[in-house]
Amino acid sequence: MGRTINANFLVNETIVIEDTNDFDASAFSPVYQKARDIVATIIERNDEEYCETIDNSLVETVENIVAIEGRRGTGKTSVMRSIAESLRESYKNKFLKDNAAKQNCSFIISDYIDASSLEEGEDVLEMVLASMFSKLTEFENNIGGAEYESRELFQLFNEVYKILLELRQNDRESGNSPIQILAQVSNSHTLRKKFAELVRKYLKYMGQQDERNYYSQRRFLVICIDDLDMHYDGKKDTSYHLLESLHRYLMLPGVILLITYNYKDLFNGCVKHFLNKKSISDVEHEKNLAVQYLNKVIPIYARITMPSLRKMDYIEDNEVTISIDRATAEKMIERFVGCFWKSRQRGAIEFPVKQFILLMRAGISGLYYDAKGRKRHFRRPFGRV
Repeated sequence: MGRTINANFLVNETIVIEDTNDFDASAFSPVYQKARDIVATIIERNDEEYCETIDNSLVETVENIVAIEGRRGTGKTSVMRSIAESLRESYKNKFLKDNAAKQNCSFIISDYIDASSLEEGEDVLEMVLASMFSKLTEFENNIGGAEYESRELFQLFNEVYKILLELRQNDRESGNSPIQILAQVSNSHTLRKKFAELVRKYLKYMGQQDERNYYSQRRFLVICIDDLDMHYDGKKDTSYHLLESLHRYLMLPGVILLITYNYKDLFNGCVKHFLNKKSISDVEHEKNLAVQYLNKVIPIYARITMPSLRKMDYIEDNEVTISIDRATAEKMIERFVGCFWKSRQRGAIEFPVKQFILLMRAGISGLYYDAKGRKRHFRRPFGRV
């Protein structure tokens, strides 16, 4: 099936959220399909009975990441937000349509987190807690729920945030005595357990109050973090520390992480961290260490690489096309509208990517290159290979 890009998306500089019904025909349809497969795998790996039991042992780490990687401007944020909205409305749009069991799931979407805009000292877990707390208080103010369960949730929020503040304070204090190190390890262990308990009870409470999701057997908290590689506060190798925070506290049963990043920048941040940890640097060793660490936290199977439309320009069958209606064309390629639309015709026409780009250039310069469409590149003479 051919894939189509709406020209309005190209002139819109804001985030574009695609409708789930358009996923199959989207230029990013392979990305959405891969994301659907990864989410289905995450659901399978979240053992339902385990999610209902939090014991006194260390809460199991689950692989729950959907990682979207690519260069700036390739549409990572739009794809991530489109996937999140599809999960939010999955009760009616059947994003997980291929498996009936997976349809019986509901998803609570946390507020979108832009890692590049985090203030100095802010932690991703703190932002997630703030989002969860905001949704809970909004629900309580508008609708209200069971008083006992509500009070229990507020108490858990208080406990989790208190431990987080203690952990942050210990991290700022100088000194590395055995007692201080043990205190940090203990607080970290307790924070993970308490947050896992909070997530479990939060999902149960919020899901039961939503009539659409009341009969869902399984519920998930979806956390969206954009530009994971761009967080910098001037003091730490923060892209590494941000990733480590996800690994330590958010890779839990009942949680799905949607993240975007540029792999090269994230890799360099991890290398920098490992180099700073040693007095004698071995660059190649630290690079290998960074690769191993990234493969552990973000498994290769969970990574989705955004396609390059520049490479798609040369697909012989012109699988990807640009759809543009007359009203948009009159704004973008006004002088050529009469060549493609009859006087009363208003509907959309689909152009191959290369032809559309040449029309855009011609709309500005008045020169249309390669009118016969025979050149591999419009600036190359016919005789060159």
